Amino acid sequence: MSNNDHSFIYSAVQRDVKQIMDGIYAFLGKRFSLDELYLYTQCFRQRTLVIEDHNHASLSAEVNGYSIVLADVDYIAIRAGINPFLRITTIAHEIGHLLAGHHLLHYETLTQFQRHYCPIDAQFRDGSLLNNVYCESVANLLETLIVESLDAAIIDDSTQKVWAYFGGEYR
Repeated sequence: MSNNDHSFIYSAVQRDVKQIMDGIYAFLGKRFSLDELYLYTQCFRQRTLVIEDHNHASLSAEVNGYSIVLADVDYIAIRAGINPFLRITTIAHEIGHLLAGHHLLHYETLTQFQRHYCPIDAQFRDGSLLNNVYCESVANLLETLIVESLDAAIIDDSTQKVWAYFGGEYR
């Protein structure tokens, strides 16, 4: 990829992220809770948002969560037992994908999906879309901005320690 391609992707990502965050800020203000973000996502997408913790051996080690748009709900699966900071950033990343419209619609319902649940298949169903650098760049930047905007009440001591370890401070 040439430098020109990178600058195009970067400016397109910046535009998309600004538009999405402007919408969030218009409704929720500059600081909001995770619950408020869930409600905003449901209203924006006009779909129910389901978030579940999973502890499946077949979920690859480098994947902390994924999202999929089912016939009846937007679905986010999060690896069970990950630290609170990583859980929040993973949810924010997946919400970023949903708000940016990175998913194809699948015609099975949540009940059907859960009946024959296969994390490996689910993680990569949207393959070409989700592996696209542009899509990941948008989701990564949205994740950062969303986490920075989350109300401090949801950030506990262990999260503060993780944040400090990387040279930052939550507030």
